[in-house]
Formats: sequence, structure tokens, C-alpha cells
Amino acid sequence: MSQIFLFLLLILLCSPVFAQSSHALLFVKTVEEFSIFPAEQPNNALYRNGKLLLQSPSVQWVNLIEVKDTVSWLVLGIDEEGKYHGHLLPNKNDKLVMNNNGYGVFDILDEETGILKIYRTYKGRLEIIKSKYKSVRSPTASATHLVFAHIRDSRKKRNKQIFEFRLHLIRHDSSEVKSLKLYPQDESAKLEMEWVDQSKIQIRYHNGKTEIFDLKKYAPTLFD
Repeated sequence: MSQIFLFLLLILLCSPVFAQSSHALLFVKTVEEFSIFPAEQPNNALYRNGKLLLQSPSVQWVNLIEVKDTVSWLVLGIDEEGKYHGHLLPNKNDKLVMNNNGYGVFDILDEETGILKIYRTYKGRLEIIKSKYKSVRSPTASATHLVFAHIRDSRKKRNKQIFEFRLHLIRHDSSEVKSLKLYPQDESAKLEMEWVDQSKIQIRYHNGKTEIFDLKKYAPTLFD
């Protein structure tokens, strides 16, 4: 009975959208207490228990996922140009900050724990990149790949704190995460990386120096 009531409420709330498509009644995507209506249609909207949360003329909301170890949610959208958009629905008790890395990749930092979680779009759905490491730093996406790092070691060296990282690589069309034998070091706990070629990244260190690495040398099968 409650589902029927919600469905009728959605019809009343979205009458302008129904005017655009006679088939809109057939498309309601539900995830827990959320509804995306009309699903797979432009100018759709996200509702929570019948209450309008999100709607944008230029973004079609596609899916959402609960942020791990929280009661907050990450919403995935796509615009008319095919670019991905993310929207964080934070619970008031969660201290989270979201960053859009492009190409359907988002990271969410828990400001209380310092732990960063990475989410990506895989086969049209959001998923968390599973890692046995508690913290990952500085995810950087290209049109085909995502590279990220975790702090492998930290030690004092000449009265300076030196962080050693290990890099990990994943293709957008694959579920395999490849841990690279690549261990850059820096004085900062955040590693600044950017793609400069199809297979090359540039790392900018704390002192301003840069270094370029060709990741194809470390994981040739991920660039075939």
C-alpha cells in the first residue's frame, strides 16, 4: 500500500516530466528508501521517501551507493555531454568531503579518521575500489585509467618526515587493480599526480620538483 502511495505521489510531483514521455510511468528505480524517477530519462529527479532531493535540467541521475562505514550516500549523474557528476548526501554526523576526479571517479575523505575512499563508475554503476590498505591518497583519472597511492612507510630522515608511497593502477573497463613496484617518496603525506600522456604520469613533489613515470613499463598488460 505504501509503495502505491509513493508511486502516486511521484506522479503528482513530476507531472511536467510525464508530459515529455508517455512511457515515464514505466521507469522508477528504487534503492533502499530512494527513488529515481523517471529512470533513464533526462531531467529526472531523486526522491527520498517521496521528498524531492535532486533535480537538474542538465543532469540525469543514474544511481547511488551508500558510503562505506557511514550513513551518507553518493549519487551518480551524467549530463548531455556524457560527463559524470557526483553529489554527496551527507548525514549530519558524518564529516565527509567529496572530490570529483572526472571520468566517473570520486573520492570521499573522512575528515575525522583521515581515511580516503575511492568510488568509480563501472558498467554504469558506482562501486568502491576495494583495497586492503586503510588509506589511499591522491587518486588521478584519465579517460582510460585510474592511478592512486597509499602510504607504504613513514620515517625520519635528516630531521625530516619522509613518506614512501606505493602506486596502484586500474583500467576503467576492468576490475583488476594492479599494485605497481613504484615507490615515490616525499615530505608531504599527499602525493600530487597528473596524467601527461596515455600511459605517463607526472608527480610533483613538496619542493616543486617533478618526475615523469611511464606506467606501461610497470604494468604493460593494462595498456594493451
